[in-house]
Amino acid sequence: MLVLAAAGLLTSAASYAGETLPAVQAEAQVQVTSQLAVSHTLTPERFNAGKVGDNAVVARGAVALTSGGKISNVTLAWNRTVNPNDDVMLSGFGDRAAMRDMSGDTLHAVAYVQLEPVTPVTASVGVKSVVYSLTTPGSEFDYTVNLMSGV
Repeated sequence: MLVLAAAGLLTSAASYAGETLPAVQAEAQVQVTSQLAVSHTLTPERFNAGKVGDNAVVARGAVALTSGGKISNVTLAWNRTVNPNDDVMLSGFGDRAAMRDMSGDTLHAVAYVQLEPVTPVTASVGVKSVVYSLTTPGSEFDYTVNLMSGV
């Protein structure tokens, strides 16, 4: 069974003191071999004071089967319309994205983020997506979106 889920459409950075993430959208596409119900949630973390550090979790995601069955593989991909793949930090890494803090046409900040699996997996990072193969197939795959360190 293969579950395809699009990673969140993160639209703003949370890398400076006192900022919070805006609403985060998620969408899912599913290909399965039988009738199964799948949910995909992406929940932003809130930061009310202080600078957000390297590797900080800025969102938490979960892909879950809601009708029984087991997930073997999950493919996550950024919506590149919202999170463009337009610089060297992102080029060729399907698990990375940039969050841009925009006001109209003015860019205020850019933060780089990376998908990090919480569920034990092996990962195959492609140019446009990353495929996670669960070590033990189960009913849920959990991941986080973290600020990239050393950027």
